[in-house]
Amino acid sequence: MELKVEKISKVFHSNGNINTVLKEVSFTIREGQFVTLLGPSGCGKTTLLTIIAGFQKASGGRILLNDQVVQKPGSDRGFVFQDYALFPWMTVRENILFPMKQKGVPKKEREERMEELLAMARLEGVERLYPSQLSGGMKQRAAFIRALAGRPAGSAVDG
Repeated sequence: MELKVEKISKVFHSNGNINTVLKEVSFTIREGQFVTLLGPSGCGKTTLLTIIAGFQKASGGRILLNDQVVQKPGSDRGFVFQDYALFPWMTVRENILFPMKQKGVPKKEREERMEELLAMARLEGVERLYPSQLSGGMKQRAAFIRALAGRPAGSAVDG
């Protein structure tokens, strides 16, 4: 797996003002590498990640995942939102199963994968609770394992 960020720029226009958040950001991440984005609030870290995920269009440049241009969200990428973004009407169990159902994973395999992920995140016993019944840390872990549930490309966790 290889992710290439090539000259990504992002400009926001608001009330006649121009705010350049990203200006020709480039880097490559190869399989097995661990990368961290650091910077002050408002510097464009989340904007860059949402462009990589395909949730937002860049003003310039391109994102390549395995030499394919990223133009929209895809099941080959997982994304954990800052605000957890768990579906509030679904239990932890239903949230974790959701991406696997979307990919058409057989029921038995979905159930086995869910059990593995719950154990990994130490969330056994809370799978029937709703997000509003969880602590912040439990919500974050549930969101993280939901992102892994669909086995995005290059995910190191395989159960």
